[in-house]
Amino acid sequence: MKNQVLAKLLKIAASFAESEKPIAYISGKVTGLEPKDVAVKFHEASLVAIQDGYQVFNPTEHIAPDEDWTEAMKLCLAVLPLCQTFYQIHDWKDSNGAVAEHIQAKLLALEIVQL
Repeated sequence: MKNQVLAKLLKIAASFAESEKPIAYISGKVTGLEPKDVAVKFHEASLVAIQDGYQVFNPTEHIAPDEDWTEAMKLCLAVLPLCQTFYQIHDWKDSNGAVAEHIQAKLLALEIVQL
């Protein structure tokens, strides 16, 4: 069986390598919310990062709403070291995943932007 997380990570890393722009990571609450609402708020956050000059890792563009939480977090936490800036949507403290991402972003000394 193919390692789906590794395959996704390699595809994401390859797409980032095509640009010299720095990479921003979008973080916020996902679990327990309507997928459409999550997609909208993450898209809006992505637009802010793009306007700030970044290429963006938006998890909602790479992880299906019904994907296993642990597998989704493996991908997200593997992408974070590729990023320079971490954009947090206001509801991040209500999410175990976003809190874990925040801790890793701090450990990696990423710039953290509150939205």
